[in-house]
Amino acid sequence: MEFRLSKENDILELSSWFKSQKEIQNWGGPKIRFPFTIEEFKKDINFNIMTSYTLVQNSELIGFIQVFDKYDSIHIGRVAIHPNKRGRGLGVELLEALFKKYKNSNQSYSLFVHKDNIIAKNLYEKLGFEISSSLTPYENENNCFYMQYKIN
Repeated sequence: MEFRLSKENDILELSSWFKSQKEIQNWGGPKIRFPFTIEEFKKDINFNIMTSYTLVQNSELIGFIQVFDKYDSIHIGRVAIHPNKRGRGLGVELLEALFKKYKNSNQSYSLFVHKDNIIAKNLYEKLGFEISSSLTPYENENNCFYMQYKIN
């Protein structure tokens, strides 16, 4: 497996993973359009602004994740595993690769997860994330949990 910065051609593959407005907004947030053009998709996920990483195996896109500075932490967003590869522990592998990449940052991690996304919530808790409060209205307005992983 290779964990690397995302490339333009990864985005076309990634965009094909989402088949409905609910699916894409659960993943990417309320401002993601559906249906979309590839240019709209790139704009909506701030591809040219946020740091995006992909997990690749044998030239196949397996996972995607974005990070940015927010809430005094490395804020994680838009985590996705290829629909045909889910349930194989690749979410753990993707996040552990991210942790390894930022191991010298000494910053905590944060993220939002939809309350009905039990699989993702369980994954994050397994990795040490805890439900907290962002002190913003976002989690209540979007039916999300705010979770943090604090570096000791």
